[in-house]
Amino acid sequence: MQTREDKILEEFKLNAVAHGEVTWNGDYKKANKAHDKLLKLSNKLEESGQLGRLVELATDGSDAYVRLWSGVFLLRCNPDLGKKILSEIAWQENGLVATDARITLEEYEAGRLNP
Repeated sequence: MQTREDKILEEFKLNAVAHGEVTWNGDYKKANKAHDKLLKLSNKLEESGQLGRLVELATDGSDAYVRLWSGVFLLRCNPDLGKKILSEIAWQENGLVATDARITLEEYEAGRLNP
């Protein structure tokens, strides 16, 4: 039987993939919607003390955007792991997702990002 958090993780994964697709296609309205949903889902996980479960998505070989968004929100509860995940994406992936990861790391390190 799936727990509430299992369902949230599934929805998180779907929205992370969707965010990557619509970002690539240049549809900022849909990208903003997906981002808002990711933020709400991460907040639900955090409220239930389960935000750390995003590591499951970050390490299961998922889509690069799933790993990216998992890494971003892991910065809240496990900054070292979040930075490691983002660094791996920044240097192992290509294209926009790698750029997103590098910029996220730069902004986080500069103190201008509060995921």
